[in-house]
Amino acid sequence: MKKIFLAFAACAVALGFSSCKETWEENPVLKTHDGIIEAQFLNEPSMKTQPLMITKENRNGSLNLTCSQPDYGVACIASYRVQVALAPEDFAAGKFFEIKQNFYKCDQINPVNGDVAEAMEELLGIESEKDLPIDYRRIYIRLRSFIEQDEEHTQYVSNIVQFDAIGADYYARWTAGEKVDIYIRGDMNGWLDGGDMASQGPKWQFETDVQKNTYVVKNVTIEPGQSFKIADATWGSINMGSAEGNENAKADILKVDEEYQLNDGNNPGHLRVDATFTGNVYLFHDPDTGSYYLTLKK
Repeated sequence: MKKIFLAFAACAVALGFSSCKETWEENPVLKTHDGIIEAQFLNEPSMKTQPLMITKENRNGSLNLTCSQPDYGVACIASYRVQVALAPEDFAAGKFFEIKQNFYKCDQINPVNGDVAEAMEELLGIESEKDLPIDYRRIYIRLRSFIEQDEEHTQYVSNIVQFDAIGADYYARWTAGEKVDIYIRGDMNGWLDGGDMASQGPKWQFETDVQKNTYVVKNVTIEPGQSFKIADATWGSINMGSAEGNENAKADILKVDEEYQLNDGNNPGHLRVDATFTGNVYLFHDPDTGSYYLTLKK
């Protein structure tokens, strides 16, 4: 088994270098390996026998899983991913769905209900709402653990646990082309105030893109000097722009193909371009941090 010394990053240990004669093996090191090792580190879930029908109303709730950390040789911050299958043997056959959210605390591995529903629908081949609901059924879960700084050589998969009765009655899979309540609002469209929302809103309204958690407004033109923000129809919970305050003179300038993290603080500042832009505007929502990122692409 290979071992590497992790001086920085995720693994934190107290090293007492009392002698220059200390050997490499006497210092704490991170254990690494090739391939993926199976280990018993996932606890039996307390909710395993509790029926759960996942709906639009409870999709932001979560299951609760707990585990112990695999043996990495030192005290580390490991990452955990949840994998879902319809039968225990499906994991070995590669027929499972891995939820793309990292968890870091062994007592708070809480996959969101909506993600679990998406996993079930993907595995069952659900293509639309007409194929729903999914009746209560058993699902099986295991964890994949790794250290982010060397994911390839630190992977473990856990034992498998069972939930006895999970169902879903709404379509949770990501679908491209669905309009959402987020708009580009600015000088180019009267800030979509008053009647401008009805007449111009659809042109400047984001829709779901092919990639999950990504939205797009296609084929729009923004001229230099035109200020804008990203907001919902009521300037409500989504109202994002620059971090410079609400003065045009301090508006942040966006560059084509450069990802820009939006500020959603109190009354964020304006955004601008420094040259005529015609193309697609992409908005990415990071589910792990809640942050939004804007990218202009010609």
